[in-house]
Amino acid sequence: MLPFYSPPPRLHSPLPSSARGSKKPSLSSVLTMAALLFLIDPSFSSDPHWFRKHSVFSSSPFSYSSSVTPAAMTPAVAAYLRAESTPTRPVLLLGMHRSGTSLLGGLLSSALSLPVGPPSTLIGPAADNKKGFFENVDVVLQNDDVMRVQRRDYGNVEGFSPARGAEDLMSLHDPALNKGRAQPYNKWDFKKGRRALALYKTLPAFLQKDPRMCITAASWFPFFQVPPAVVFTFRHPLEVAQSMHTREPKAFPIARVLRLWIQYNKSAIEASRGLCTVRTTAERVYGDALYEVSRIRDELVAECGVEGSAIKIEPVDEKFVAEWVDKKLLHEKAGGSEVRTAGLRGCEWPAWKSTADIDKQRQNDERMYEISMQVFCDLESGLAFEEGYEWPQNV
Repeated sequence: MLPFYSPPPRLHSPLPSSARGSKKPSLSSVLTMAALLFLIDPSFSSDPHWFRKHSVFSSSPFSYSSSVTPAAMTPAVAAYLRAESTPTRPVLLLGMHRSGTSLLGGLLSSALSLPVGPPSTLIGPAADNKKGFFENVDVVLQNDDVMRVQRRDYGNVEGFSPARGAEDLMSLHDPALNKGRAQPYNKWDFKKGRRALALYKTLPAFLQKDPRMCITAASWFPFFQVPPAVVFTFRHPLEVAQSMHTREPKAFPIARVLRLWIQYNKSAIEASRGLCTVRTTAERVYGDALYEVSRIRDELVAECGVEGSAIKIEPVDEKFVAEWVDKKLLHEKAGGSEVRTAGLRGCEWPAWKSTADIDKQRQNDERMYEISMQVFCDLESGLAFEEGYEWPQNV
């Protein structure tokens, strides 16, 4: 396997891209998982090779109990999942907004032929994204619905619970589960998600991309019969913040976007823990797209078990990739002075001064910059992917 990152000596050595947590599951979680899997697929109890057929890693089987409580898996819900969940392996592309996910999604779909859906089901191109977003409209709208029930949206994700999101989705199919809930559930449904997943039921694998999936991914897990593979990408936090701030300066001040950047990356890493994950960065994709796409393809097939029939395995067309990548799309580049700020664990980064008009906002911007740069350094070194990593609190 090719190494994910070669950091300077002062940084920690990174985990391999498919590294997984080593924490052993408790007996109660194993029994819960077994009961849930039996309800979803009765062949689980009679087929001794079930896990080999349905799991792409050996350390622990895909656990629905990570996002669902036993009380939510009623017979009515289990019957619904048997009928509506997809047997196709999902490849989830997880990355914060404005982090190059459209370029990467386009390369995975176009250069590697990983199915993303008919053009009529995708969000159309925009003035600043002429090649398209490679996002299924129904997936995006369903994610909006799941977040809205918890009074959240893509710009306000603090406190969102993926576990509750999963139970919310399943409770739609058993009225008894809704008794006593404060939030009304009669104004939404899973029709959009069901319509999206139905597109892929006859395929060996498919690509599901929407930055909101960083937050909601675990809410979808009960609807996947096999473990998703994950492609995770991240971009320099200040570049993301400047990009979002430029488009909507009032809605997204720099400090708010930097806070969101931390929350999105934290949630994506936690959701993908235990899943086969291939990591990259926006900088590496833009810097050498041909190499990165080829590496991602190789790891998805060799390590994550994505079937060769679902993805183009012959050498990637260099000319096609070169024509596809427009480096002008990486508009904002992080600046900073030659003065270096020292962080923890040997990290350092350029000092940066906010240009906000209000003193308090400038202070908040610069404080969040320092916090997010430490996380960025830990992402690059691989430390942030370790189980037990201490994410910033009260940001």
